[in-house]
Amino acid sequence: MGSTTPKLLYAVANEGNNNFTYAANLKCSVGAADGTNQRVVAVMSDDGAAIANTGKRTATDEIYMYLDNTGAVLLEGNFKEFAAGKATLTRGADSLAYTPHIGGLLLGGSDLSVAVGHMTLSTQDTEVDVTGLLFPPDALIFFSVPFGTGSSFGDVAGTADLCLSNGFAVDGSGGIEQCSYAAFDQNNETTTATDGTARNNRCFATVSSSGLITTAELTAFNADGFSIAARDGDGSSRTLGYMALKLTNGQFKTDVLDTPTITGNQKYSLPFRPKALVLIGTAFTAENSLQSSGEGCIWCHSLLAETERSCATYFSENGVATSNCASGYFSDTDIALAVRETDNSGWMYQADHVSFDSDGFTLNFTTADGTARKVLMLAAG
Repeated sequence: MGSTTPKLLYAVANEGNNNFTYAANLKCSVGAADGTNQRVVAVMSDDGAAIANTGKRTATDEIYMYLDNTGAVLLEGNFKEFAAGKATLTRGADSLAYTPHIGGLLLGGSDLSVAVGHMTLSTQDTEVDVTGLLFPPDALIFFSVPFGTGSSFGDVAGTADLCLSNGFAVDGSGGIEQCSYAAFDQNNETTTATDGTARNNRCFATVSSSGLITTAELTAFNADGFSIAARDGDGSSRTLGYMALKLTNGQFKTDVLDTPTITGNQKYSLPFRPKALVLIGTAFTAENSLQSSGEGCIWCHSLLAETERSCATYFSENGVATSNCASGYFSDTDIALAVRETDNSGWMYQADHVSFDSDGFTLNFTTADGTARKVLMLAAG
């Protein structure tokens, strides 16, 4: 980025240790700031036999946070300002002694417009128009930890489950492209309360131990916003945080990719050379279906730029031992994807970033699973 002043910070926080000398619990948050507004969602799992050991929270005045098992804030950070080549954060409420890890993707430039906010879905198949962005977006990033129904975003805490969703939508050359994933863990004694899903036709999904709750479809990109509708499941309304982006002289692409089943270089094709990538690796083996059996709550969240990258990885298989729950990260390395085995015995797959290419990007899979796994991708170039 050099001396360019950023316009957007996309932040992924992780309680674990570098190079995945993992913490025996899971603390994760996903947040965004546009210089005026900031939003964050956070989840935690401390393992054990009680559902009270999982929790979640949303806020409109932080960029990252770590929670205890009641959903109360242990540590939080606020966005302060953008300056040439950097973003400044302020550490807030703090009952933790260690330094948090925050992976950040900074985006800027004269041809970039951004907005951060939140919106609430309506009843099933009813479109909601989000307006007032002052530009026509061509990409959206959604992040949510759903609380019941209705509008609920901003210093809201909950326990009894962990449910995190991320999704992407792009105004592509062939129409709207969108994908999403959801991870759920109710933290009981068996893996049956761990569910998840990867969707290649929805920008949001949320699940529970009883199955799919609802999804959302991005139906239109508009002159000053977008239209979105609840689909599937019970169609109940949920509140989503979003990042809206517009590149005047660039483009975006989103897709659900497959990991290879053997080690070595894997080229992923794009219609342009990427300058930044967001990759979300999962343990899912299929799209548009609910998966459990320990695969529902294992993922990594990676932010990649030209010369820097950060990969945060999370694991919660459910159980009474702390070994069944972990989080960690990699930074200042080439690691682009790192997803744990369902029993946390090692890596299901792991890949290094090799290059941004004129027509895509290349990863080197140093560890591969015998079954292809799903990876969500958002590319900007």
